[in-house]
Amino acid sequence: MCGIAGYIGKEKISLKSIKSVMRTMINRGPDYQDYFHKQYENLNIYMVHSRLSIIDLNERSNQPMIYKDHVIIFNGEIYNYVELKKILENRNYQFKTNSDTEVLIKLYDCFGDDFYKYLEGMWSFAIFNLKEKKLILSRDRFGEKPLYYLKTSNGVYFGSETRFIEDLSLLKQGVNRNKILDYLSYGYNSVFLDNKTFKKNILSINPSTYFIIDSNLNFKIKKYWSIRKIKQTSENEKEIINNLSQLLQNALKIRLRSDVKNIFCLSGGIDSGSLVSISAKVFNLNVDTFSIIDSKSKKYNEQKLIEFTLNDTKANKNFLFTEKINLFDNLDKIVEYHNSPVLTVNYLLHSLMQKKISEMGYKVVLSGNGADEIYSGYYDHYLYHLSDLKKYYSKKEFKVNLDLWKKHITPMIRNKDYKNFGQYFKSNKKITLLKDYNNIIKRNRDLSSKEINTFNSELKNKLISQIPERLYPILYMDDLNSMMNSIENRTPFLDTKLTEYLFSIPSNLFIQKGYSKYLLRKSMQNILNDKIRNMRRKYGFNASLSSFNDINKKKYTEYIHDNINKLKDYVNQNELNSLLKNLDFNDMTDKENKFLFRLVSVCSFIKL
Repeated sequence: MCGIAGYIGKEKISLKSIKSVMRTMINRGPDYQDYFHKQYENLNIYMVHSRLSIIDLNERSNQPMIYKDHVIIFNGEIYNYVELKKILENRNYQFKTNSDTEVLIKLYDCFGDDFYKYLEGMWSFAIFNLKEKKLILSRDRFGEKPLYYLKTSNGVYFGSETRFIEDLSLLKQGVNRNKILDYLSYGYNSVFLDNKTFKKNILSINPSTYFIIDSNLNFKIKKYWSIRKIKQTSENEKEIINNLSQLLQNALKIRLRSDVKNIFCLSGGIDSGSLVSISAKVFNLNVDTFSIIDSKSKKYNEQKLIEFTLNDTKANKNFLFTEKINLFDNLDKIVEYHNSPVLTVNYLLHSLMQKKISEMGYKVVLSGNGADEIYSGYYDHYLYHLSDLKKYYSKKEFKVNLDLWKKHITPMIRNKDYKNFGQYFKSNKKITLLKDYNNIIKRNRDLSSKEINTFNSELKNKLISQIPERLYPILYMDDLNSMMNSIENRTPFLDTKLTEYLFSIPSNLFIQKGYSKYLLRKSMQNILNDKIRNMRRKYGFNASLSSFNDINKKKYTEYIHDNINKLKDYVNQNELNSLLKNLDFNDMTDKENKFLFRLVSVCSFIKL
């Protein structure tokens, strides 16, 4: 796990700029830093690397790494590198290190552009071909590892963070106003509907994509993987459950490979609990866990549920209590590192959790992120499931599942838009507080409409559409927060074989007997504690603003008023003042809670 940055083009970059970006990158890779430079007649290539040592801690695995005519800088992990190394050895490749980086560059040498199909992992990398004078930039299938670029008249800058590009290019980019408005309006769901960032002119390379940039700075963009081409399996439910159980265990097993200490993020829910339970009960490992406890909140306090998993697995526990945390002391610092707003209050807490984990000496964190998106774990997924049943299955099956929804799910739902199956698809909200509201609606509608309905299933198409809406922001924040604290974050549920197999399963099996994530629950039978496995309420990594010990109406409103001039291009100030004046701080709705945090996060970002 590392930081990368670089440039291809006509310009020469000063050693001062290279050292500056190295200082900026140090959190991503405190163990070793170096750079590569090659000058041709009308072309320069720069490749800068900062290493966090996880696999093969020896200096022999430092980067940039050169093999034959290829130079590589790599951020991420290739989890199946052991198996790939054997394939290459059978083809007479010899190895000097035990690193996945050496496997990656030699796999590319062996298979060329076809090598992507062999990779299981998370990555962003740059490979430069010295003979052909071409640069390849690539990201993993789900976009767990970020990669950005800035195209100028004289070249292309790239990096793991937008800050790296600004430092290396000496071109500070302004705030992307449209992105701020989208974020304030729709929250994090709108952030990754396109490849634009919060910084003007800096774009993100899309997941499952690679760029080829030649010596004339021409771009070729290719997509190497898609969920859309997956065919439905003919296996029965028992076979499916057994296969899913084995696939998840295999996915977790290869993600436990490291030469440093690892720890699990544990909430009170089924996802992280499953990973901890497999590790402890199936793999017989001594498992370390870390949890955030919101002891002030009845709604978000998961300590009792977490204890069920801990007691069942005999895992080691570490707690971070939110009453010990100050919001305003931490927000500006984290926003500055991110070079963007913190997308949710949860991820402000997540950053502080990662800091504590780093201080305890851990370098690898495993989380349950991604399970909701691929197994179908959100409350609105049930509504799409009902829609499928109504369209494609019997009236009886639809009626049974609708009754189960009303009985078991609707009492737990706070969002009233989700309570009525018939009205859900007709709802349309208006946020008069924000300027340019109509343009925001149109832009988001246009972006969302690009999603192609591939499957004969409303639910599966919804799952695909929510990968950029819900999963990409989570992975984005995971990466920034973990790397801010020199930690690698791993997500076992985002395994290629597991995901492809899930999307081959008939959609009516995703939700059964009134249970979301039915397939995960069944595959974890006799492994996960039944109290957690059979729990219908969705639990995850959550907290409220009121859980912070320095939050009160006075301080909150003072923070906003101190920065209100910076918000004049985004918010109708009279309506904002009215909102703050009439707000019952002790009884905020979820929407008010989330919007106010977005507002202070944007304030912090614009101040920069």
